[in-house]
Amino acid sequence: MRAESATIEGAQGWEYEIGSYAWALWVQGDVTANDLKADLYITPVDLIDAAKFGLTTTFEARKDRFTFYGDILYADFGFDGDVVRDIDLPYDVTVRADAAASLDYRLGIYQGGALYELYDLPSAYGDTSISVGAGARWVRQEAQIGLSFDISARSNLANRLDRIETTINRIENRQERTQALAQLNALRDKLLDRRISRASSEDAQRRASRLEKRLNRVDRRGQALAAIEAVQDFRLALLQRQLVLANGGGANGNYAFATTDVMQWVDPVIATRVTHEFKEGEAVTFMGDIGGFNADRNLSWQVQLTYDREGTLFGFDTTSSFGYRALGLLYDDTDFGGSRGVDVVLHGPIAEIAFRW
Repeated sequence: MRAESATIEGAQGWEYEIGSYAWALWVQGDVTANDLKADLYITPVDLIDAAKFGLTTTFEARKDRFTFYGDILYADFGFDGDVVRDIDLPYDVTVRADAAASLDYRLGIYQGGALYELYDLPSAYGDTSISVGAGARWVRQEAQIGLSFDISARSNLANRLDRIETTINRIENRQERTQALAQLNALRDKLLDRRISRASSEDAQRRASRLEKRLNRVDRRGQALAAIEAVQDFRLALLQRQLVLANGGGANGNYAFATTDVMQWVDPVIATRVTHEFKEGEAVTFMGDIGGFNADRNLSWQVQLTYDREGTLFGFDTTSSFGYRALGLLYDDTDFGGSRGVDVVLHGPIAEIAFRW
């Protein structure tokens, strides 16, 4: 359908097509903010309830065997309830059972490229065209996870450290007391060092475990228990660095936020399109692409299969499409607040109306 009309029109000039689509999305995967990983399962009903703003636009310009295309998807959602299924929390910290996590999620995907028709194969069952091409996909995302924490996770770190120091000073053996104080001062230095927030959760737990083993040897008579409390505060301080308000100010009561800030990247993309016209004005189209090419840190892919039918609306020639689309996004990064990223698949039925001239 499209390959034939493009060829006919191409002898005289360009053919243009602009449209918009509705995508009933399921979102499955996880998002990481400040070293906290949250598993997501979002249904189309959740998206409708949480939608703040959305925009979808497609564009194509065709001449002879060439097709230039663009696709814009922007969405802003605010979720409450159980869309956040599970959260990988630091050691010894729990989320309140009576308070659900929240998620604010903004997503923009802007893609463009060009295709060249390699083959146009007629048969008794219709015509099949195969095109290949390349382009780029710019992805811009931001997520903010809101969590309500058990009150036992909150404490005054400075006062706790002072009490530990007082207890250590009561150790009678001077050498053991000196060793304990040295460990405590080293702990203070670590807590004040901004670089500690760059460590991953796994690395932070290894540091805490090594420190705990050393502190266990401070006093053979059992007074090391006071110094062991410093390890718990060390873990708590890591958590406090991970959780910040949107305005940058710590925690609000027992409620805190972990934010990815803006994550954006551009993927080079290679693409293919296969269209089979099985009768006049009706066709099936498959479109697929892959980008990023770094399976560990940055990878994106997309597939779409639609049934297309030509018609008219408001005096314009139109193409109506119905089918299924899936888009996978993988991004992993580390900034001053810790690790951040997304590993999600967006998929669901899609319907589009496009105007041609």
